[in-house]
Amino acid sequence: MANETTRGVINSWLESGAINYSGSCIVGDNGGDDSKGALRFTNLNVDINTTFNLCELVYKYSSVGGSGTWKFKVRAINEDNTAAFGYPFGRALTTANVTYSESQPTSGGTKTMNVSSQVQEVVARSGWSNGNAIGFVLEDNGSDDNVFAFASIVDTYLVFRTSAEPNFKPTIVTVSAPTIPTAENYGLKFSSPGISVLTATEEQTTITTGKKQFKVHMEGEVSATGASITVAHGLVYVPFVMLFIKFNSLTVWEKMPSSGFKSYYVNSTNLVIPNLVSGDKVYYYIFLDELNT
Repeated sequence: MANETTRGVINSWLESGAINYSGSCIVGDNGGDDSKGALRFTNLNVDINTTFNLCELVYKYSSVGGSGTWKFKVRAINEDNTAAFGYPFGRALTTANVTYSESQPTSGGTKTMNVSSQVQEVVARSGWSNGNAIGFVLEDNGSDDNVFAFASIVDTYLVFRTSAEPNFKPTIVTVSAPTIPTAENYGLKFSSPGISVLTATEEQTTITTGKKQFKVHMEGEVSATGASITVAHGLVYVPFVMLFIKFNSLTVWEKMPSSGFKSYYVNSTNLVIPNLVSGDKVYYYIFLDELNT
């Protein structure tokens, strides 16, 4: 059972001074009289010896009186199956009780009372059965003069829960600090089609352009000692190359062809950079075009 509610009172009773009648309930001090009320609920879907996670009596009142402190006590009628009220007061009550002391009630308000222990005592009786009725007595307990809450048409209900209250609070766990890879393990790796990047050898890794796949076949820096530089690439086709030049009189690198009109050419055997001056430096990349292998 999660939550169940028995709504509406089958019987209610008011006793205040010489006034005793059914259909109403009062709690507090009415004109100097210690007033009390009784409420009865029927057909509770509760088995004998049920343990409650929560049981609350919710009392809605239509009028109030006085100013000061409102004090009252709540007990259950200690019977196997509370009979319909004739005159309900004077019946045996539970040992379990709950008391309240608070500022005077506000008209049209609601008071929620925890009656778990009282109901627990009643359903533990040997004569209790599922479907029985239970009653409650609400008694003044020293309220200031004329401080009361009155319900002429009782709108009250009993709500109870026998399963554990849901717990949506996340469980805090301790997470170990991650191990940061060493510097040489950073970067991206692309492998040839059908080759796992986890096991790819250097020859099986590529740079992906989206249309073709390239791998850096050769790279290096050379200095001119004469009018030209020749780099033998060892391929049998004309590869894709990229070059940068740093003139002997400058400290910056320029991509070739450069603003100094330096150029180059490549054939199926060599990369040739002519028209150099001794001291010029060239950095070259020769890419292995996978589509030509």
